[in-house]
Amino acid sequence: MRRVERADVILAVFATINEPISLEELDAELTSIGHLGLVGRDAKLRTIFLEALSCLEEIGEETYRITEYGQTVVKEFYPEAPRPYYAQEVEPRPSMPEYEIIARELFLASRDSDHHQRLEEALARAFRFLGFRVEISGKPGETDVIAYADMGSAGYTAIIDAKARKARVLNNLEPQTLHKHQQRHQADYVVVVSEGFYNPIVRVAQANDIVLITLSTLAAWLKLHQYSPRSMETYRAFFQRPGLIASVPDSVSHAQAYFERTVTLLNRTVELMAETNQRGLKVSMTVDNVFFMMFSRYPDDEYKKEEVDAVCTFLSNSLVGGIDREEDNQMHLVSTRATLADILRVFAQRVEPT
Repeated sequence: MRRVERADVILAVFATINEPISLEELDAELTSIGHLGLVGRDAKLRTIFLEALSCLEEIGEETYRITEYGQTVVKEFYPEAPRPYYAQEVEPRPSMPEYEIIARELFLASRDSDHHQRLEEALARAFRFLGFRVEISGKPGETDVIAYADMGSAGYTAIIDAKARKARVLNNLEPQTLHKHQQRHQADYVVVVSEGFYNPIVRVAQANDIVLITLSTLAAWLKLHQYSPRSMETYRAFFQRPGLIASVPDSVSHAQAYFERTVTLLNRTVELMAETNQRGLKVSMTVDNVFFMMFSRYPDDEYKKEEVDAVCTFLSNSLVGGIDREEDNQMHLVSTRATLADILRVFAQRVEPT
């Protein structure tokens, strides 16, 4: 049943565009109209489901179009199909997360070929959000955006070029011009951003050390950063492999998964130690005690002792003050989970740039 839910959104997109759409282009459409939760595997499953119902037909590798029957279904059951994103203006809802506002503006700006500066500003905002220091050229014939990862001797720079066009895909690339801009700015990486790229362009990029990033990938990156921000060094993976970057690199996804795993382990550590206190067992604990409690309660997660020790070390830091850890490594909880959240929230507010 999970595959069926919100399949109407997928069908409405096909009806609105009313021409063949690849799964990658479908992801771009869904992102632009605020359905980021459907992007990727979920969109593919629902597309296959709609094909099985004869509402869609596959006309090429992972490329589909709506059938006459599908149009009939839309008109009868889903008359309010979403308008194409290039016909919309961004109207942020109070609850809309920042990454979604930025992503929608990127898609809108990429279609606004009459106002190229709009796309430059949208790209600059996106990469600032991701933690880069950004400069906008604003000069005709120059690279649109220069993104700096300020990490001292380990830092890197990327020139980011994008062209606003009503067509969904980029059909030309000028490697020599891009490399001249790279040399002028002494950049480490050359990046071109577009909704999509024709296959010949991908081959040219691979042969000329140019990175191609789709807008749907950039939107996924923005979402990841909103909820699981990673370091500039981790984000280097987006720039290191020439050619098409059609999804978040595995190393970044793994870093995000590890972050989520560690946060979950931290919460569970505090909960287990609090439960022990609430049961009247007011005794100090060691890392070994916590590790064995984790192993017995959450065996499927296969936490390592090193992970538990790292979380306990973090909680015992004087800036955090969650655990009192004595010289003999005996520990006891000194803050509630709510207090810990308040401490970390205030700490983040003080660190955040003004």
